[in-house]
Amino acid sequence: MRHHPQNSTRRTKTPKLMRWVMRQVAKELRDDPEFVDPMYERMAGRIIAHAFTLFARWLAFAVVGSAVGALLIWLGTIGVFFK
Repeated sequence: MRHHPQNSTRRTKTPKLMRWVMRQVAKELRDDPEFVDPMYERMAGRIIAHAFTLFARWLAFAVVGSAVGALLIWLGTIGVFFK
């Protein structure tokens, strides 16, 4: 079983890309005079916080949903064997 190098690079590329995108966005916002204003900073903070809560909710929903699905499948397979 040989280790394929392209698999390891694919795994690390996505977070790096995300980090780069976030950094670019942060740089753009920092250079934009509108966003240096405290009111805009507060608004941006609120928007980012809202986005993160939405993402967290979606993630929790996905985890719970897949767990329930797996449980149902598992119970179904047990039901097939113990008829």
